[in-house]
Amino acid sequence: MRKISLLILACILSTQVFALPCKNGAAIFTNGDSLNTFENNCGQPNSSTQSSKTVTVSEKWEYYKPDPQGGNYKMTILFRNNGIQNITVKSNTQNCTPVSQSISGTTHVTCTTSEVNLTSTPICGQIIQTDNTPGDVISACGNPATREILETKTIVITTLQYNNQSPSTFTFEDGVLTDWN
Repeated sequence: MRKISLLILACILSTQVFALPCKNGAAIFTNGDSLNTFENNCGQPNSSTQSSKTVTVSEKWEYYKPDPQGGNYKMTILFRNNGIQNITVKSNTQNCTPVSQSISGTTHVTCTTSEVNLTSTPICGQIIQTDNTPGDVISACGNPATREILETKTIVITTLQYNNQSPSTFTFEDGVLTDWN
């Protein structure tokens, strides 16, 4: 009988490790839960605070790297939501071609530079590719020569405090659970 009691107690305690210790004790939480769903399951908090912060949505970084054929590459990386969205590489090494004009009999030289959009490149010595984070790019390429923030947004931070339970503090960014302690 004692073994069965211990087994039942162990099952109850192990399920509470994964259950949110809300007043009703029945909810399970995870990152990404909405503020409304959380409060419906857990009840009103003892206190609530709101603040805001500005986050970068998109930015453009530029690098200048040596071209093995002489000249330089200009690499432009566009980040959106903390991941590479596009990589553009432009070479200033000119490909020049003589062109004759039959009317005047003179020869002109036409020079072109190349610009390509890529999903990945080894230009920094390590491959960077779409969806890499800014940290990945800095690790591979170092700090950019220029950085331009293209778009920002302000998000609302809501912190709920529940007394006499652990975890007791829950943080939501734009109404989505992101952290607890």
